Amino acid sequence: MDGLGERAQEDVKETINQITSPPLSPITLELRAMKHKNPALKITGATVGEAAARVRQPGYQLASGTSDKPLIDSKLMITTLTHTTETK
Repeated sequence: MDGLGERAQEDVKETINQITSPPLSPITLELRAMKHKNPALKITGATVGEAAARVRQPGYQLASGTSDKPLIDSKLMITTLTHTTETK
């Protein structure tokens, strides 16, 4: 059963890594860039408004290195994904 749990864990990780849609909005991408620049940044309604204003600016360019993959930003979900088995 433990082997089955390990396989399921790896399958979920692989599936998350393969997801490419739906594409993230420019505002979400800007929020990611802002968060990477300042990890202590709290995402609030005001922060979302600031990101929206930034993407509307003429000549706006997203910071390079910003991940555009859905479900993968800090990689917290991938790195903390585990499985457990119990004997009953």
